[in-house]
Amino acid sequence: MAKDESSINVAMAALEVAMGALRAERQRLGEQAVALLQQNAGLREQIQQLKTDDRFLEALARRELGMTRPDEVVYRFRRPPRGMTP
Repeated sequence: MAKDESSINVAMAALEVAMGALRAERQRLGEQAVALLQQNAGLREQIQQLKTDDRFLEALARRELGMTRPDEVVYRFRRPPRGMTP
């Protein structure tokens, strides 16, 4: 009987370790799901702004695509190399 009891105790300990790992994985997946839901909400808001807000669309086109209006002049300034003062 002692041998059977020992085997059961070992199996129970292994089961507890596995259950702990599963709980940690469930926690991690829950946190990941919340983060993805928040990201989706932000993307939905951005889509709505792209559909309805001309200023937002213009700012995005300027920032991401470097677009300008036909009558604008773009000035680009080089940054001095690091360690050099102007």
